Amino acid sequence: MKDKKEHCLISHFFIQEFEEACLMMRIPQLGEDVVRLRFIPFALKDIAKKWLYNLPVISILSWDYFVKIFLKKFYPIHMTALIRKNIMQYRQETNEPFRKYFEKFKDLLAQCPHHGIEKWRQCQIFYEGLDYQTKMLFETMCQGEFLKKDDQGWDLYEALAEKIIQ
Repeated sequence: MKDKKEHCLISHFFIQEFEEACLMMRIPQLGEDVVRLRFIPFALKDIAKKWLYNLPVISILSWDYFVKIFLKKFYPIHMTALIRKNIMQYRQETNEPFRKYFEKFKDLLAQCPHHGIEKWRQCQIFYEGLDYQTKMLFETMCQGEFLKKDDQGWDLYEALAEKIIQ
């Protein structure tokens, strides 16, 4: 299972890194999609390159479509479902420092950026997983209305994680 999970993570990070590299290659007469599609065969290796060459000729007409079929092939739906489940059930461990809990949660979100969970819901999930003392800290900071903060809750998490020394 670990090999399959690592393979999926590599697939996602490949897309991110490839997009970043292509942003550095500006060709005036070509759009970003065309540049990405022309360079993709040079970036893929081994199984992924064989997969690309076995696709029907002219079957990939946009970068978004390539990403969709690439992730479908190398980041299967069951992995997305598993990571989504882990996100939804995420809990702070006993005596786990807030900063560590927050960083681990962000790492989990980064493993599957196509998880489809809106930012306000991520804030709620994170809050629900906090230990009692930390929840009370946030409620005190917000006069008992932390959950009404929606997306602003994330900014409070970031601010607190920065200020904590551990």
